[in-house]
Amino acid sequence: WFPPTNRGFGKDGAASSEDGSKDVLHNLSAAPRQFNYFAFEGGKGELRWKHEASDFKRDLGALQDGLSDRFSFHVTAEQAAAREYGEESCRAFRTSVLEALPHSWQGSWDTALHLAHFQRQKRGKGEQKADLARLAREDGGAGSFPAQRTGLKLGGSPPNALAGLLRGRKAGEEVSPNVLVAHLREGIEVVHLFSGRVVCRLHLPSPGLHIDVNGDGVPDHIVARGGDPLEDVDEDESSAGHTHLGPCSAVARTGIPARAPLFNATICDAVPHARLARASQGRVEVAQPMALPLPGPDGEYPEPIRQRHMTVYLHSQGEVTALDAEGDLLWKETVDATWTGIGPFDPEEDEGEVPTLRPLPLHTHGLPTAILAAGTLHGYVLDMDGRVLDSMVLPSVPAQPLLVADWNFDGLNDIMLLGHHGVFGWAQVRRPGALSYATLVAALIVIMVGVFVSQAREEGPSTKAHRPRGRSTDQAA
Repeated sequence: WFPPTNRGFGKDGAASSEDGSKDVLHNLSAAPRQFNYFAFEGGKGELRWKHEASDFKRDLGALQDGLSDRFSFHVTAEQAAAREYGEESCRAFRTSVLEALPHSWQGSWDTALHLAHFQRQKRGKGEQKADLARLAREDGGAGSFPAQRTGLKLGGSPPNALAGLLRGRKAGEEVSPNVLVAHLREGIEVVHLFSGRVVCRLHLPSPGLHIDVNGDGVPDHIVARGGDPLEDVDEDESSAGHTHLGPCSAVARTGIPARAPLFNATICDAVPHARLARASQGRVEVAQPMALPLPGPDGEYPEPIRQRHMTVYLHSQGEVTALDAEGDLLWKETVDATWTGIGPFDPEEDEGEVPTLRPLPLHTHGLPTAILAAGTLHGYVLDMDGRVLDSMVLPSVPAQPLLVADWNFDGLNDIMLLGHHGVFGWAQVRRPGALSYATLVAALIVIMVGVFVSQAREEGPSTKAHRPRGRSTDQAA
Protein backbone atom coordinates (compact mmCIF):
# COMPACT_ATOMS: atom_id res chain seq x y z
CA TRP A 1 0.00 0.00 0.00
CA PHE A 2 1.33 3.41 -0.94
CA PRO A 3 0.35 6.53 1.02
CA PRO A 4 -1.68 8.94 -1.14
CA THR A 5 0.62 11.82 -0.17
CA ASN A 6 3.70 10.17 -1.68
CA ARG A 7 2.32 8.35 -4.71
CA GLY A 8 -0.60 8.90 -7.04
CA PHE A 9 -2.03 7.89 -10.35
CA GLY A 10 -1.53 9.91 -13.50
CA LYS A 11 -3.97 10.32 -16.32
CA ASP A 12 -2.86 7.07 -17.89
CA GLY A 13 -3.24 5.18 -14.64
CA ALA A 14 0.52 4.85 -14.06
CA ALA A 15 1.80 5.10 -10.51
CA SER A 16 4.44 7.82 -10.30
CA SER A 17 6.48 9.34 -7.51
CA GLU A 18 7.24 13.00 -6.90
CA ASP A 19 10.29 12.96 -9.19
CA GLY A 20 8.26 11.50 -12.04
CA SER A 21 9.94 8.07 -12.03
CA LYS A 22 7.93 4.89 -12.49
CA ASP A 23 8.36 1.59 -10.72
CA VAL A 24 7.39 -1.97 -11.54
CA LEU A 25 3.78 -1.34 -10.50
CA HIS A 26 3.12 0.92 -13.46
CA ASN A 27 0.12 1.08 -15.77
CA LEU A 28 -2.25 0.01 -13.02
CA SER A 29 -5.80 0.02 -14.19
CA ALA A 30 -8.06 2.63 -12.60
CA ALA A 31 -11.14 0.41 -12.82
CA PRO A 32 -13.16 0.66 -9.60
CA ARG A 33 -13.30 -2.30 -7.20
CA GLN A 34 -10.72 -4.25 -9.20
CA PHE A 35 -7.54 -5.68 -7.75
CA ASN A 36 -4.19 -6.16 -9.43
CA TYR A 37 -2.02 -9.20 -8.65
CA PHE A 38 1.73 -9.52 -9.15
CA ALA A 39 3.86 -12.67 -8.81
CA PHE A 40 7.63 -12.34 -8.42
CA GLU A 41 10.44 -14.88 -8.48
CA GLY A 42 11.48 -15.56 -4.90
CA GLY A 43 15.21 -15.82 -5.59
CA LYS A 44 15.85 -13.11 -8.18
CA GLY A 45 12.83 -10.88 -7.73
CA GLU A 46 11.87 -11.07 -11.39
CA LEU A 47 8.26 -10.61 -12.40
CA ARG A 48 6.65 -13.99 -13.18
CA TRP A 49 3.20 -12.76 -14.10
CA LYS A 50 0.81 -9.95 -13.36
CA HIS A 51 -2.95 -9.75 -13.40
CA GLU A 52 -4.45 -6.32 -13.90
CA ALA A 53 -8.07 -5.36 -14.00
CA SER A 54 -8.06 -5.22 -17.82
CA ASP A 55 -6.28 -8.54 -18.38
CA PHE A 56 -8.12 -11.54 -19.88
CA LYS A 57 -11.11 -9.36 -20.74
CA ARG A 58 -13.00 -10.35 -23.85
CA ASP A 59 -13.62 -7.93 -26.70
CA LEU A 60 -17.25 -6.99 -26.13
CA GLY A 61 -17.52 -5.47 -29.60
CA ALA A 62 -16.54 -8.72 -31.29
CA LEU A 63 -18.79 -10.70 -28.94
CA GLN A 64 -21.78 -8.37 -29.16
CA ASP A 65 -24.08 -11.18 -30.24
CA GLY A 66 -22.77 -13.74 -27.80
CA LEU A 67 -22.60 -12.16 -24.36
CA SER A 68 -24.36 -15.14 -22.79
CA ASP A 69 -22.60 -18.44 -22.34
CA ARG A 70 -23.64 -20.92 -25.00
CA PHE A 71 -25.21 -23.42 -22.63
CA SER A 72 -25.96 -21.13 -19.66
CA PHE A 73 -29.20 -19.35 -20.50
CA HIS A 74 -29.75 -18.25 -16.90
CA VAL A 75 -26.68 -15.99 -17.02
CA THR A 76 -27.55 -12.44 -18.02
CA ALA A 77 -25.55 -10.53 -20.60
CA GLU A 78 -24.26 -8.16 -17.93
CA GLN A 79 -22.96 -11.00 -15.79
CA ALA A 80 -21.36 -12.74 -18.76
CA ALA A 81 -19.62 -9.54 -19.85
CA ALA A 82 -18.14 -9.10 -16.37
CA ARG A 83 -16.50 -12.52 -16.51
CA GLU A 84 -12.96 -12.96 -17.68
CA TYR A 85 -11.83 -15.30 -20.42
CA GLY A 86 -11.61 -18.80 -19.00
CA GLU A 87 -13.46 -17.91 -15.79
CA GLU A 88 -15.93 -20.48 -14.56
CA SER A 89 -18.66 -20.68 -11.99
CA CYS A 90 -17.59 -21.55 -8.45
CA ARG A 91 -20.21 -24.30 -8.53
CA ALA A 92 -17.67 -26.46 -10.36
CA PHE A 93 -15.36 -26.16 -7.31
CA ARG A 94 -17.95 -26.07 -4.53
CA THR A 95 -16.09 -28.48 -2.23
CA SER A 96 -12.88 -26.48 -2.51
CA VAL A 97 -14.82 -23.25 -1.97
CA LEU A 98 -16.26 -24.60 1.28
CA GLU A 99 -12.75 -25.48 2.45
CA ALA A 100 -11.67 -21.87 1.69
CA LEU A 101 -14.26 -20.50 4.13
CA PRO A 102 -14.84 -18.82 6.57
CA HIS A 103 -15.03 -15.42 4.94
CA SER A 104 -15.69 -12.23 6.88
CA TRP A 105 -14.84 -8.69 5.77
CA GLN A 106 -15.11 -5.65 8.03
CA GLY A 107 -12.27 -3.38 6.90
CA SER A 108 -9.17 -3.23 4.75
CA TRP A 109 -7.29 -5.37 7.30
CA ASP A 110 -9.49 -8.33 6.33
CA THR A 111 -8.30 -8.21 2.70
CA ALA A 112 -5.90 -11.14 2.46
CA LEU A 113 -4.41 -13.79 0.16
CA HIS A 114 -4.31 -17.48 1.09
CA LEU A 115 -2.84 -20.46 -0.71
CA ALA A 116 -5.22 -23.32 -1.45
CA HIS A 117 -5.70 -26.34 -3.65
CA PHE A 118 -8.77 -26.27 -5.87
CA GLN A 119 -10.13 -29.31 -7.65
CA ARG A 120 -13.22 -29.84 -9.73
CA GLN A 121 -16.29 -31.30 -8.14
CA LYS A 122 -16.72 -34.90 -9.20
CA ARG A 123 -20.01 -35.55 -10.89
CA GLY A 124 -22.25 -38.10 -9.26
CA LYS A 125 -22.30 -41.61 -10.69
CA GLY A 126 -24.98 -44.08 -9.78
CA GLU A 127 -27.79 -46.27 -10.97
CA GLN A 128 -30.38 -43.58 -10.37
CA LYS A 129 -28.62 -41.13 -12.67
CA ALA A 130 -28.17 -43.80 -15.33
CA ASP A 131 -31.86 -44.76 -15.12
CA LEU A 132 -32.95 -41.16 -15.49
CA ALA A 133 -30.78 -40.75 -18.57
CA ARG A 134 -32.12 -43.97 -20.08
CA LEU A 135 -35.74 -42.95 -19.50
CA ALA A 136 -35.07 -39.55 -21.03
CA ARG A 137 -33.63 -41.10 -24.17
CA GLU A 138 -36.55 -43.52 -24.49
CA ASP A 139 -39.08 -40.72 -24.13
CA GLY A 140 -37.28 -38.51 -26.64
CA GLY A 141 -36.50 -35.88 -24.03
CA ALA A 142 -33.47 -33.73 -23.48
CA GLY A 143 -31.33 -36.78 -22.87
CA SER A 144 -31.85 -37.99 -26.43
CA PHE A 145 -29.28 -35.49 -27.71
CA PRO A 146 -25.81 -36.18 -26.32
CA ALA A 147 -24.17 -33.02 -25.04
CA GLN A 148 -20.82 -33.75 -26.71
CA ARG A 149 -22.32 -34.25 -30.18
CA THR A 150 -24.50 -31.15 -29.81
CA GLY A 151 -21.52 -29.11 -28.68
CA LEU A 152 -19.51 -30.16 -31.73
CA LYS A 153 -22.35 -29.21 -34.05
CA LEU A 154 -22.74 -25.78 -32.52
CA GLY A 155 -19.04 -25.12 -32.38
CA GLY A 156 -18.56 -26.00 -28.72
CA SER A 157 -17.42 -23.71 -25.93
CA PRO A 158 -13.93 -22.17 -25.74
CA PRO A 159 -11.30 -24.57 -24.37
CA ASN A 160 -10.52 -24.34 -20.69
CA ALA A 161 -6.85 -23.61 -20.10
CA LEU A 162 -7.09 -24.68 -16.47
CA ALA A 163 -8.60 -28.14 -17.07
CA GLY A 164 -5.30 -29.99 -16.78
CA LEU A 165 -4.16 -28.11 -13.70
CA LEU A 166 -7.36 -28.36 -11.67
CA ARG A 167 -8.11 -32.06 -11.81
CA GLY A 168 -9.24 -34.09 -8.84
CA ARG A 169 -6.84 -35.87 -6.53
CA LYS A 170 -6.81 -39.38 -5.22
CA ALA A 171 -7.66 -40.16 -1.62
CA GLY A 172 -4.69 -39.78 0.69
CA GLU A 173 -2.59 -38.04 -1.94
CA GLU A 174 -0.62 -35.03 -0.75
CA VAL A 175 -1.24 -32.00 -2.91
CA SER A 176 0.41 -28.63 -3.26
CA PRO A 177 -1.44 -25.33 -3.60
CA ASN A 178 -2.43 -24.31 -7.11
CA VAL A 179 -4.54 -21.19 -6.52
CA LEU A 180 -4.58 -17.97 -4.54
CA VAL A 181 -7.81 -17.23 -2.68
CA ALA A 182 -8.31 -13.47 -2.27
CA HIS A 183 -10.72 -12.43 0.49
CA LEU A 184 -12.18 -9.10 -0.63
CA ARG A 185 -15.06 -6.89 0.37
CA GLU A 186 -17.28 -8.31 -2.37
CA GLY A 187 -16.43 -11.93 -1.57
CA ILE A 188 -13.69 -14.33 -2.63
CA GLU A 189 -11.73 -14.36 -5.87
CA VAL A 190 -9.75 -17.44 -6.89
CA VAL A 191 -6.64 -16.76 -9.01
CA HIS A 192 -4.58 -19.48 -10.67
CA LEU A 193 -1.17 -19.60 -9.01
CA PHE A 194 0.91 -20.25 -12.13
CA SER A 195 -0.82 -18.06 -14.72
CA GLY A 196 -2.71 -15.34 -12.86
CA ARG A 197 -6.03 -16.17 -14.50
CA VAL A 198 -9.19 -15.85 -12.44
CA VAL A 199 -10.65 -19.31 -11.85
CA CYS A 200 -13.92 -18.13 -10.31
CA ARG A 201 -15.49 -15.41 -8.21
CA LEU A 202 -18.09 -15.83 -5.49
CA HIS A 203 -20.05 -12.83 -4.25
CA LEU A 204 -20.38 -12.90 -0.45
CA PRO A 205 -22.00 -9.73 0.89
CA SER A 206 -20.65 -7.85 3.89
CA PRO A 207 -21.10 -7.56 6.81
CA GLY A 208 -21.43 -10.98 8.31
CA LEU A 209 -19.76 -14.37 8.48
CA HIS A 210 -19.89 -16.83 5.59
CA ILE A 211 -19.31 -20.46 6.57
CA ASP A 212 -20.99 -23.84 6.38
CA VAL A 213 -22.13 -23.81 9.99
CA ASN A 214 -24.15 -27.05 10.03
CA GLY A 215 -21.99 -29.20 7.74
CA ASP A 216 -24.61 -29.74 5.02
CA GLY A 217 -22.34 -28.64 2.18
CA VAL A 218 -24.10 -25.29 1.61
CA PRO A 219 -22.53 -21.95 2.67
CA ASP A 220 -24.43 -20.03 5.33
CA HIS A 221 -24.50 -16.30 6.08
CA ILE A 222 -24.58 -15.26 9.76
CA VAL A 223 -25.23 -11.62 10.65
CA ALA A 224 -25.23 -10.11 14.15
CA ARG A 225 -27.55 -7.15 14.66
CA GLY A 226 -27.35 -4.53 17.40
CA GLY A 227 -29.77 -1.74 18.23
CA ASP A 228 -31.76 -0.40 21.15
CA PRO A 229 -33.03 -3.20 23.41
CA LEU A 230 -35.97 -1.01 24.50
CA GLU A 231 -37.29 -0.33 21.01
CA ASP A 232 -39.92 -2.37 19.26
CA VAL A 233 -39.03 -5.26 17.05
CA ASP A 234 -38.19 -4.49 13.45
CA GLU A 235 -39.38 -6.19 10.32
CA ASP A 236 -36.71 -7.85 8.28
CA GLU A 237 -37.86 -7.44 4.69
CA SER A 238 -34.83 -9.25 3.25
CA SER A 239 -36.01 -12.67 4.39
CA ALA A 240 -38.92 -14.69 3.13
CA GLY A 241 -42.10 -14.16 5.09
CA HIS A 242 -40.98 -10.80 6.55
CA THR A 243 -39.58 -12.28 9.77
CA HIS A 244 -39.88 -10.03 12.82
CA LEU A 245 -36.49 -9.65 14.46
CA GLY A 246 -35.71 -7.91 17.71
CA PRO A 247 -32.59 -5.91 18.52
CA CYS A 248 -29.43 -7.66 19.65
CA SER A 249 -30.10 -10.73 17.55
CA ALA A 250 -28.21 -13.18 15.36
CA VAL A 251 -29.70 -14.22 12.03
CA ALA A 252 -28.46 -17.11 9.87
CA ARG A 253 -29.55 -17.86 6.32
CA THR A 254 -28.36 -20.52 3.94
CA GLY A 255 -27.77 -20.74 0.21
CA ILE A 256 -26.08 -18.70 -2.53
CA PRO A 257 -27.55 -16.13 -2.37
CA ALA A 258 -28.50 -16.62 1.28
CA ARG A 259 -32.29 -16.53 1.34
CA ALA A 260 -33.56 -19.60 3.16
CA PRO A 261 -33.76 -18.99 6.95
CA LEU A 262 -31.60 -21.22 9.11
CA PHE A 263 -32.03 -19.83 12.64
CA ASN A 264 -32.33 -16.60 14.59
CA ALA A 265 -31.55 -16.02 18.25
CA THR A 266 -31.09 -13.20 20.73
CA ILE A 267 -27.61 -12.44 22.06
CA CYS A 268 -28.49 -10.00 24.87
CA ASP A 269 -30.54 -12.07 27.32
CA ALA A 270 -28.09 -11.97 30.24
CA VAL A 271 -27.72 -8.16 30.33
CA PRO A 272 -30.59 -6.24 31.93
CA HIS A 273 -32.33 -3.75 29.68
CA ALA A 274 -31.83 -0.95 32.21
CA ARG A 275 -28.03 -1.35 32.07
CA LEU A 276 -28.08 -1.27 28.29
CA ALA A 277 -30.31 1.79 28.27
CA ARG A 278 -27.96 3.80 30.50
CA ALA A 279 -24.87 3.08 28.37
CA SER A 280 -24.26 4.47 24.89
CA GLN A 281 -27.63 6.26 24.78
CA GLY A 282 -29.41 2.92 24.85
CA ARG A 283 -27.78 1.51 21.70
CA VAL A 284 -25.79 -1.70 21.59
CA GLU A 285 -23.20 -2.41 18.90
CA VAL A 286 -22.05 -5.88 17.91
CA ALA A 287 -18.76 -7.23 16.57
CA GLN A 288 -18.45 -9.42 13.52
CA PRO A 289 -19.43 -12.99 14.52
CA MET A 290 -16.92 -15.81 14.41
CA ALA A 291 -17.04 -19.61 14.31
CA LEU A 292 -15.15 -22.48 15.93
CA PRO A 293 -15.14 -26.09 14.66
CA LEU A 294 -16.93 -28.56 16.89
CA PRO A 295 -15.46 -32.03 17.53
CA GLY A 296 -17.60 -35.07 16.92
CA PRO A 297 -19.02 -37.41 19.59
CA ASP A 298 -15.73 -39.35 19.59
CA GLY A 299 -13.72 -36.18 20.18
CA GLU A 300 -12.28 -36.20 16.66
CA TYR A 301 -12.81 -33.51 14.04
CA PRO A 302 -14.56 -34.76 10.87
CA GLU A 303 -13.49 -33.95 7.33
CA PRO A 304 -13.89 -30.27 6.38
CA ILE A 305 -16.89 -30.85 4.14
CA ARG A 306 -18.88 -32.31 7.09
CA GLN A 307 -17.50 -30.05 9.81
CA ARG A 308 -20.05 -28.42 12.14
CA HIS A 309 -19.32 -25.13 13.87
CA MET A 310 -20.35 -23.11 16.87
CA THR A 311 -20.88 -19.39 16.33
CA VAL A 312 -19.74 -16.78 18.86
CA TYR A 313 -21.01 -13.21 19.28
CA LEU A 314 -19.84 -10.16 21.24
CA HIS A 315 -21.69 -6.89 21.86
CA SER A 316 -20.49 -3.56 23.22
CA GLN A 317 -21.43 -4.36 26.84
CA GLY A 318 -18.94 -7.24 26.97
CA GLU A 319 -21.28 -10.21 26.72
CA VAL A 320 -19.98 -13.21 24.78
CA THR A 321 -22.63 -15.63 23.49
CA ALA A 322 -22.05 -19.03 21.87
CA LEU A 323 -24.65 -20.85 19.76
CA ASP A 324 -24.50 -24.31 18.27
CA ALA A 325 -25.10 -25.19 14.62
CA GLU A 326 -28.89 -25.14 15.13
CA GLY A 327 -28.88 -21.75 16.88
CA ASP A 328 -29.41 -23.12 20.39
CA LEU A 329 -27.61 -21.45 23.28
CA LEU A 330 -24.42 -23.15 24.47
CA TRP A 331 -23.16 -20.62 27.03
CA LYS A 332 -22.92 -16.92 27.88
CA GLU A 333 -20.07 -15.10 29.60
CA THR A 334 -19.76 -11.43 30.55
CA VAL A 335 -16.26 -9.91 30.41
CA ASP A 336 -14.87 -6.38 30.39
CA ALA A 337 -14.24 -6.34 26.64
CA THR A 338 -16.44 -3.29 26.14
CA TRP A 339 -16.50 -0.25 23.90
CA THR A 340 -18.67 2.84 23.84
CA GLY A 341 -20.79 1.71 20.94
CA ILE A 342 -21.21 5.20 19.47
CA GLY A 343 -21.89 4.01 15.95
CA PRO A 344 -20.34 1.03 14.14
CA PHE A 345 -17.00 1.20 12.37
CA ASP A 346 -17.22 2.84 8.93
CA PRO A 347 -14.63 1.32 6.53
CA GLU A 348 -15.07 4.18 4.05
CA GLU A 349 -14.35 6.97 6.56
CA ASP A 350 -11.94 4.92 8.71
CA GLU A 351 -13.76 6.13 11.80
CA GLY A 352 -15.29 4.41 14.80
CA GLU A 353 -14.14 1.91 17.37
CA VAL A 354 -12.91 -1.49 16.31
CA PRO A 355 -13.69 -4.44 18.60
CA THR A 356 -12.03 -7.83 18.26
CA LEU A 357 -13.71 -11.21 18.07
CA ARG A 358 -11.79 -13.90 16.26
CA PRO A 359 -10.73 -17.55 16.66
CA LEU A 360 -7.38 -18.21 18.30
CA PRO A 361 -5.39 -21.32 17.32
CA LEU A 362 -2.88 -21.93 20.10
CA HIS A 363 -0.40 -23.52 17.67
CA THR A 364 0.52 -22.32 14.20
CA HIS A 365 -1.39 -24.12 11.44
CA GLY A 366 -3.60 -25.71 14.09
CA LEU A 367 -7.35 -25.77 14.55
CA PRO A 368 -8.72 -22.83 16.56
CA THR A 369 -9.75 -23.92 20.03
CA ALA A 370 -9.90 -20.57 21.84
CA ILE A 371 -11.64 -17.20 21.46
CA LEU A 372 -9.98 -13.79 21.43
CA ALA A 373 -12.36 -10.99 22.49
CA ALA A 374 -11.29 -7.39 23.07
CA GLY A 375 -12.80 -3.95 23.34
CA THR A 376 -11.05 -0.61 23.72
CA LEU A 377 -9.35 -1.19 27.10
CA HIS A 378 -9.29 -4.92 27.84
CA GLY A 379 -8.82 -8.20 26.00
CA TYR A 380 -9.68 -11.76 26.99
CA VAL A 381 -8.88 -15.29 25.86
CA LEU A 382 -11.70 -17.80 26.42
CA ASP A 383 -11.89 -21.52 25.75
CA MET A 384 -14.66 -23.29 23.87
CA ASP A 385 -16.68 -23.69 27.10
CA GLY A 386 -16.63 -19.97 27.92
CA ARG A 387 -14.00 -20.09 30.68
CA VAL A 388 -11.57 -17.17 30.79
CA LEU A 389 -8.02 -18.44 30.20
CA ASP A 390 -6.20 -15.11 30.31
CA SER A 391 -6.82 -11.37 30.21
CA MET A 392 -4.80 -8.31 29.22
CA VAL A 393 -4.97 -4.56 29.58
CA LEU A 394 -4.65 -2.79 26.24
CA PRO A 395 -2.11 0.06 26.42
CA SER A 396 -3.64 1.80 23.41
CA VAL A 397 -6.98 1.98 21.66
CA PRO A 398 -6.86 -0.53 18.77
CA ALA A 399 -6.80 0.93 15.28
CA GLN A 400 -7.87 -2.47 13.93
CA PRO A 401 -8.76 -5.85 15.44
CA LEU A 402 -6.00 -7.61 17.34
CA LEU A 403 -3.78 -9.79 15.16
CA VAL A 404 -3.04 -13.46 15.78
CA ALA A 405 0.39 -14.47 14.47
CA ASP A 406 3.56 -16.26 15.54
CA TRP A 407 5.86 -13.22 15.54
CA ASN A 408 8.65 -14.85 17.60
CA PHE A 409 8.73 -18.10 15.54
CA ASP A 410 8.39 -20.54 18.46
CA GLY A 411 5.47 -22.50 17.01
CA LEU A 412 2.90 -20.82 19.28
CA ASN A 413 0.56 -18.08 18.12
CA ASP A 414 0.92 -14.67 19.74
CA ILE A 415 -1.24 -11.55 19.90
CA MET A 416 -0.34 -8.18 18.39
CA LEU A 417 -2.00 -4.80 18.87
CA LEU A 418 -1.73 -2.06 16.24
CA GLY A 419 -2.85 0.98 18.17
CA HIS A 420 -2.98 4.70 17.59
CA HIS A 421 0.07 5.16 19.85
CA GLY A 422 2.28 2.23 18.87
CA VAL A 423 2.55 -1.49 18.27
CA PHE A 424 2.33 -3.90 21.21
CA GLY A 425 2.59 -7.67 21.50
CA TRP A 426 1.81 -10.49 23.91
CA ALA A 427 3.76 -13.73 23.50
CA GLN A 428 2.47 -17.17 24.38
CA VAL A 429 5.07 -18.78 26.66
CA ARG A 430 5.54 -22.42 27.53
CA ARG A 431 5.66 -22.80 31.30
CA PRO A 432 8.34 -25.15 32.76
CA GLY A 433 5.81 -26.86 35.02
CA ALA A 434 3.58 -27.86 32.13
CA LEU A 435 5.48 -31.01 31.09
CA SER A 436 4.03 -32.99 28.26
CA TYR A 437 2.89 -36.57 28.58
CA ALA A 438 5.76 -37.79 26.40
CA THR A 439 8.29 -36.19 28.75
CA LEU A 440 6.76 -37.92 31.77
CA VAL A 441 6.80 -41.30 30.01
CA ALA A 442 10.44 -40.85 29.01
CA ALA A 443 11.40 -40.00 32.59
CA LEU A 444 9.57 -43.08 33.86
CA ILE A 445 11.45 -45.31 31.40
CA VAL A 446 14.79 -43.88 32.51
CA ILE A 447 13.93 -44.57 36.17
CA MET A 448 12.92 -48.16 35.40
CA VAL A 449 16.18 -48.79 33.51
CA GLY A 450 18.18 -47.33 36.40
CA VAL A 451 16.44 -49.58 38.95
CA PHE A 452 17.06 -52.67 36.80
CA VAL A 453 20.78 -51.86 36.39
CA SER A 454 21.24 -51.26 40.13
CA GLN A 455 19.61 -54.60 41.03
CA ALA A 456 21.79 -56.46 38.52
CA ARG A 457 24.94 -54.99 40.05
CA GLU A 458 23.90 -56.00 43.60
CA GLU A 459 23.57 -59.65 42.60
CA GLY A 460 27.06 -59.74 40.99
CA PRO A 461 28.60 -62.47 38.76
CA SER A 462 29.94 -64.64 41.67
CA THR A 463 26.44 -65.20 42.98
CA LYS A 464 25.30 -66.46 39.60
CA ALA A 465 28.38 -68.78 39.22
CA HIS A 466 27.94 -70.73 42.55
CA ARG A 467 24.19 -70.93 42.39
CA PRO A 468 23.15 -74.64 41.94
CA ARG A 469 21.12 -75.38 38.89
CA GLY A 470 17.81 -77.02 39.53
CA ARG A 471 16.14 -79.76 37.55
CA SER A 472 12.59 -79.99 36.45
CA THR A 473 12.24 -83.38 38.22
CA ASP A 474 13.44 -82.06 41.58
CA GLN A 475 10.79 -81.82 44.26
CA ALA A 476 10.62 -79.21 46.91
CA ALA A 477 11.67 -80.36 50.38
